[in-house]
Amino acid sequence: MDLQTQTSNILGSISDTAKSICSDKVLFPKEKGDKKKAECILIGLMTCLVAAMGDNPKLAYNILPEYLNKLGEDVPKKDYKKCSRDSMSFYNKFRDIGASVQFSSSDWEDVMAASFADLIMKGLEAKESDDAQKTLVLLVQKLVEESKTYSETEVTVVKFVSHKKALIALAIASVLLFAALTCASVFAYTLISRNRELSASIESLQTQNSELISTVSSQEEVIASLNGQIDDLDLVNYELGTEITEFSNYIEDHESDIQVSEHLESFDAEAKEGSGSFYADSYVVTTSGEEVSINVTMSFYGTCNLQGDNKRITAAWDDHFTDDGTIKVTFTPVKKGATTFHFFNDQNGDTFDVLVIYV
Repeated sequence: MDLQTQTSNILGSISDTAKSICSDKVLFPKEKGDKKKAECILIGLMTCLVAAMGDNPKLAYNILPEYLNKLGEDVPKKDYKKCSRDSMSFYNKFRDIGASVQFSSSDWEDVMAASFADLIMKGLEAKESDDAQKTLVLLVQKLVEESKTYSETEVTVVKFVSHKKALIALAIASVLLFAALTCASVFAYTLISRNRELSASIESLQTQNSELISTVSSQEEVIASLNGQIDDLDLVNYELGTEITEFSNYIEDHESDIQVSEHLESFDAEAKEGSGSFYADSYVVTTSGEEVSINVTMSFYGTCNLQGDNKRITAAWDDHFTDDGTIKVTFTPVKKGATTFHFFNDQNGDTFDVLVIYV
């Protein structure tokens, strides 16, 4: 199924779910809810779910622009901006909730669905009750399961221009780093396995020792030998535990390197460059701690937006466009690693990505 068909199906689910919510007498006993507002909230929800649960950011980033495009030219521009602003605001709230509960317990998906339902109920100013919460939880769970069906099955190879050679070099470096870290992980796993085997051997020897003490008092030399073996195995076990700790610390110390490598690999395979009318002057930016900037050009009237995939690096727009349609975007490093920023506008489907690396 192509990207456009998948997006259309998602927008259909959003419309049906919004209609179901706004016409539910439990949620809105007096008069129907605001369907457009519900759709904007659900766009933020599905963007979050498709990116996280479906692991398909390319499809997730296409939902809002396609929805705005389908609103039609007769819709006032202020409505475009309000929907875009509301959707992105709720996307951030859903994402933060998901990040805080993910893997916190065996039933974390149920906890997440309940929290999402509460947020939707407050956002639509629906009548709060246990029945209302249950109704929204069921709808959210249905969307969660739907999002899982949109996992990305194709890898789109993007042709880069001037920065391609540099990006390939960085990608090769990331492959080498992954190879080194993989070896370390395999070695650490082997040490853990040996540790478990030695622990089992210690238990076996201790059992034999107890049986010999209770049944054969004359075999003191055998018992002493077994005790010596236990001491030796305890020492080896301790040394292996120390090695495991050192490897764990090594992996933790290089967490930002791993995170940068993952972003480089994903960016090299999936990132998009701008069109002739909507583009940036640089798509890969590095910093060692200082603020860095790029220039974004949009040669048509409208509003452009950006969305980062984490909070390691923040972004801020300049106050206004220049006469030639160019505006500066400044990136501020917060935590070492990398952040991919997705740029899109409210006039067409043109998008591009910018990777910012803090080393």
